[in-house]
Parts: sequence; structure tokens; C-alpha cells
Amino acid sequence: MSQSSSSFDLIEAVGRGYQFFWAQRMSILKIAVFPLLIGLACYAVLTLLELPETDLRQFIIMLPSYFAEGWMVVFLVRAVFIDGDYKPHAKGFLRADRNMQAGILLYALTKYILFGGVAVLLHYFGDVLEMLNEQATPDPDTSLKISIGIIAGAVVSISLFRFLWLYIPVAVGISLRRYVRAAAKSSTALQMFGIWLLCFFPFAITFLMLGSVILSPFQDQDDLPLTIEIIVITIQMIFKIMINVATTVCMAYGIKSLMSDDSQLKS
Repeated sequence: MSQSSSSFDLIEAVGRGYQFFWAQRMSILKIAVFPLLIGLACYAVLTLLELPETDLRQFIIMLPSYFAEGWMVVFLVRAVFIDGDYKPHAKGFLRADRNMQAGILLYALTKYILFGGVAVLLHYFGDVLEMLNEQATPDPDTSLKISIGIIAGAVVSISLFRFLWLYIPVAVGISLRRYVRAAAKSSTALQMFGIWLLCFFPFAITFLMLGSVILSPFQDQDDLPLTIEIIVITIQMIFKIMINVATTVCMAYGIKSLMSDDSQLKS
């Protein structure tokens, strides 16, 4: 049964996404163990090498982790799309076909682009802040240019935000051309950004509160005990995976609603 009109509904997507997250929590826990272990192993290598944050070699080391995460989120995306209207295609949507492989690859590629972008921004803003600190009185023109750059960057980032989720339509065989056309409205990009905020902040705040409780006895120490550091890193990666799962599932429900025409899917 198809919907008569297609739209991206933030409230419905978040509500159904969190409902799915809670109903399938045990299944999610089982499939999340693999990317968690791979991520911890990759992070251990990064810690040993002590590479700076702007070093792109970090991505090469984290690449197995990104592919493991990609397998997890793509599996969940396909589980979302076989729910309800698409149950007859369950077997076709869950087998590891070319669409699933392309979705995993595109997820890893998206991570690479984001990693490179963040590294460039950290390098650029590091130089800018160093330059401003060297000036006794900041140049008004320089401050204005920085402010304009930040605003322009925010606008461009939100406009391009819809392209971060290309792995979702790809994983279920939706044409990228149709997806881009359907998600072309600026309101859709804003709602997608809203979904990310509603999925990121609850888990991030919970992690910060939990971290402060764990670290409070060690505030006067320069270095954390190794056991505590491992516990904090593990909890951080667990929350990172939870944010990833929640965001992907909610976004998948939004895109499923947006691409509500059955003819846009291939089994």
C-alpha cells in the first residue's frame, strides 16, 4: 500500500526511529559488538602511534572500523525498509547483494570525506587562532571575514547535509537521482539536520554526565589510570555507535517516507 504523497516528516521519523531502536535493542546490541571491537582495536593502534588530529593517516587506520560500522548501519537501514509495506521483500533486502555492498562502500567514503574536511578545518582554524593570538588588538576586517566564513560554512554545510545519507537509498536500491530530486527542498535539509540534533544531543549529554561521574575522583591527577582511560574510551565508542544507529534509523524512516512510491525500490 503506497502513500498518496511523499514528504519528509521530522517528528514521525524520530518517533518511529526511536520506537524501532527500543523494540530491536537486543538485535542491535548483537550486531553492534562487531564494529565496537573493530573500533577499539583501531583506536588502540592510533593511541600507540600518537598521530596528530590533522594527520590523514588516521583514516587509513580507522578504515576497518568504518567498514564495520557501514555493515551495521546498512543492515539496519534494510531492516527499516522491510518493515510494514516492504515485508514481502524481506529476503531480497537482507541478503548481501550489490546494493548492500555499495551502501557500505559509500558509508566509508562519506566518513573519509568528513574526516578530511574536519582535518582541513582544524588546520585552518588553528592557524587563524594562532594569528589572532599574536595580534595585540584583533583586526576588525579579519574578525569580520572569519564571522562571514563561519556563517557561510554553516549555510553550505546544512545545504549539503542531505548528501551525507546517500548510503541509505543506495543500500535499498533507490535511484540516487530520484533521491536527490526528492530531497532538493531546503526544508528537507533542515529537517534532516534537526533529526541529527535530536539523535546526537540526548546521547552526548548522557555520555558527558556519565563521564563526569567516572572522572570526578581523578580531577587532581595529571594522568588517568590506564584502566579508567580504557573504560572511558570504551564508553565513548559505545555512545558513538548508539548515536550512529539512532541517527541512521531515524533518517531511514524519513527517507522511506520521502521515497514512498514503491516503484522507486528494487527488490
